[in-house]
Amino acid sequence: MLLLGILLLLIASAHAFQEIDATIEETGEVHITIYYSQTTPQVQFQLPETYHDLELAQGTDLRGNEVIFTRAAGIELSFTTSTITSKSGDIWHITIPESWWSEESTNLVITFPENAIIETIPQNASVHSFSGKLILTSANTQEAIDVRWAISPTNNTPPTIAITAIIIILGALFLFIVVKRNDAKDEKNKDIEKKQPKKEEKDELEEMKHLLTENEYTILRIMKQNKNTTQKKLLEETLLPKSTLSRTLKKLEAKQLIITARVGMNKRILYQGKPNPAKKET
Repeated sequence: MLLLGILLLLIASAHAFQEIDATIEETGEVHITIYYSQTTPQVQFQLPETYHDLELAQGTDLRGNEVIFTRAAGIELSFTTSTITSKSGDIWHITIPESWWSEESTNLVITFPENAIIETIPQNASVHSFSGKLILTSANTQEAIDVRWAISPTNNTPPTIAITAIIIILGALFLFIVVKRNDAKDEKNKDIEKKQPKKEEKDELEEMKHLLTENEYTILRIMKQNKNTTQKKLLEETLLPKSTLSRTLKKLEAKQLIITARVGMNKRILYQGKPNPAKKET
């Protein structure tokens, strides 16, 4: 029996994995979420020198700048820091320390700000676009990850008064024509829209299903029935841990699939639906 127990423990350890999710703001601050499917109790995770908004799940203990894992499975922690990014001129730089990796099976996801242009892509990494943002993914790495990027400049030169006036007039004229044309079609389109709303909503969510995690799909499926709900109600309906629900809602908001807004003591969640197809994740 002892030999069987040791064998089962070795099999479970072989399937342990770790995920690091880093979302970079334009200011250089990085929101970090780290999840361990399984780890060894008393393992230590070294936090950066400066951080804030630290969230620790059950099974962890904070001692100075070290997080001690006190249980072996389902560990999650999140925090915000600016110590792993730096800027030289127009070039930003981020380093994911080698010490953050603790499992053989790993997955790194870095979401860059809007209009970012990645200058260097590490080996074994890939980049794709979703909702106007670049996302870098890398798996099974045990070395420090270094990435450089820049923000694409935008033309902020103010137009002259004459050009501004012309643009306003043309815009108003165009809007008037569009409104008149749409008014003539509204009655006819209403009957068609009433016959197909459920089919369109079902197709919309099913088309996105392969781009979503299981938790993201579960939340959106519930919100299709109630497009204006609260985080408290989603906790009751999804049965997800509070930290997992909060992390998943942040990802859905970054993908422009939901909108969150605080009203009094409640956090309202609004269903947005499918993003622009031109910005579909690849």
